Amino acid sequence: MKPGPWSKSPIFWLILAFIIIIPLVYYALGGFEPLRVEVVEVEGYSIIGREFQGTYHSDTLKQYFNEMKSYLQEGKFQGCIAVIYYQEPQGARGYVDSFVGMKLDNSFSEEAGENISQQELAGLIVSSRPVRVIRVSKDSHSSMMPNPEKIQERIHAEAARLNVAIRPFNIELYYPDNRLVVEAIIEDS
Repeated sequence: MKPGPWSKSPIFWLILAFIIIIPLVYYALGGFEPLRVEVVEVEGYSIIGREFQGTYHSDTLKQYFNEMKSYLQEGKFQGCIAVIYYQEPQGARGYVDSFVGMKLDNSFSEEAGENISQQELAGLIVSSRPVRVIRVSKDSHSSMMPNPEKIQERIHAEAARLNVAIRPFNIELYYPDNRLVVEAIIEDS
């Protein structure tokens, strides 16, 4: 059987390559992994960083995020990047009221305090005791997480299912392996 004229077309091979490559990339980034919603207890949060109010796609927000990333990469602090949204971004260019920083692996130490003052960072202790949180996570690259609205829906649905109240903000934790975890603290936990 002779191949048809379409098999000689570069467009055919380009389309065939996309049909094969796109699912492979999606799989490699963890796109097929399920979204987990669970209640866990965490040790509390010691977070340092900078307050930010402005648009979601602001250069200043990106600058603060990259600044925190460099502090962690340089070993000035131990932990992961943390972003607290007091007001979730609305729309592509929505207004954001947030705190961009680092969740420290351990509470404030003298050395961390020295680094904080040298870098002119603000300290924020969300909770100094263990708390229960509703955690939304996915074993994938952060780009494979659902949009903020869907994450909020899952958090609120779980809170309603458990008949618990949550604090009016979320904490996004960005780990070095590009994993994103979103946590909402359960009130009075």
